Amino acid sequence: MKLKGITSEYLNDLALQEGFTTTHYKIMLVLLSGKAYTQAQLADKLGVKHRQNLTPPLNDLTKQGYITVDRTEGRNKFLKAVLNRQQPADDVASGQLSFEDTTATQSES
Repeated sequence: MKLKGITSEYLNDLALQEGFTTTHYKIMLVLLSGKAYTQAQLADKLGVKHRQNLTPPLNDLTKQGYITVDRTEGRNKFLKAVLNRQQPADDVASGQLSFEDTTATQSES
């Protein structure tokens, strides 16, 4: 099976992540199929009895930019792998976004 859009650089970066457990990698292998899954579907597919046990690895993968919410249907969030991942900035606190100051570039009228 050939995985479209996955480069060796992406796989090397994923393989060298510190702190990732077997569960992190299992989740990524399922999501790299290209299909979006809910947390409950992932738990069923991976044989995890309690889906809340996937919450910490899913949060880690989201924070690191490896997965994102594809769509929401009711209360179900469908997660998918991000193939064009951007490295999160080290100087930005978790959950915050960094914006450039555009006021200096705007011309005064």
